[in-house]
Amino acid sequence: MAETIYNLFAYSDGKNITHLGIESYNIVDDGTDEEMFDFLRERCLIDHATAYKAKIVSPELSLGAYLSKHRLGTALDIFEELFVLKKAPMNPLFVLTIIEGGVARIDYSYTGDLDLNELKNNEFMEDYLTKYTAADGINLMQMFDDDYFKAIRLLFNNGLLVSSTKLLMIFIDTAAFVEFGDRQGNFNLWLDTFVPLSDIDLAANEIWELRNGVLHMSNLHSRAVLNRKVKRLLPCINLGTTIIDNINNEKRFDMLQLIDVIARGVGAWMESYNKNPEKIEKFVERYDTVISDARSTYRW
Repeated sequence: MAETIYNLFAYSDGKNITHLGIESYNIVDDGTDEEMFDFLRERCLIDHATAYKAKIVSPELSLGAYLSKHRLGTALDIFEELFVLKKAPMNPLFVLTIIEGGVARIDYSYTGDLDLNELKNNEFMEDYLTKYTAADGINLMQMFDDDYFKAIRLLFNNGLLVSSTKLLMIFIDTAAFVEFGDRQGNFNLWLDTFVPLSDIDLAANEIWELRNGVLHMSNLHSRAVLNRKVKRLLPCINLGTTIIDNINNEKRFDMLQLIDVIARGVGAWMESYNKNPEKIEKFVERYDTVISDARSTYRW
């Protein structure tokens, strides 16, 4: 039975996907899918130079954003016009390859919807998309619990208040980067957007100065605190209500209450993905760069 199969190419300058390419073959022999995949892989080193090319539509697509689409199984969306041009069927058999500097970088092939459970994990690290994806989507809450809050609770419950505070600040840094990218003010913006700090009489800029002190110098004296522009925060246990000391320009707060409102903020943050599922591609693009104890390799 005759079948048309396709070599797809995403051409990269190392930073962005600059254009796309497609080459097709009409196969008459009734070969297996694997045999056709092998044929396309063998041909890709030749086809990428001669394939029909089309500039990618705007907006500009970064290599990281493309890889995120690739991992989520949505990379085919950007090839839609080329498939229409070639009059491809609904579920074409293809090999998709990134070409960077004239060299094939990676490829992954499949014949329909991407099943994350079929992705092969390497021997050193389990892919978090495989581990945390179920029929109803990615369980981000469980992933963040494994990556951060288990360790935060372990430290807090064993009386290691400073270390617990440091890791909580690092989590906020990570969440802010994943949501807003590497931009100035993302820490405060994430807190103001998702976390009900007013419930415990704290403000985002006060948490930011606490973060600057404990992470950079393991003390509570950021420059803004020393200049008395922001009150110094003193983490406490079983304090109850926040206590303000205007004489020493201090605020004493209950660390457990802060952990609780941050956790509630994570819930609100995750709800934003339910309301705006298109955000997940940017999430994967950025979270792919994040490391954690739960996903560290054996080589560490």
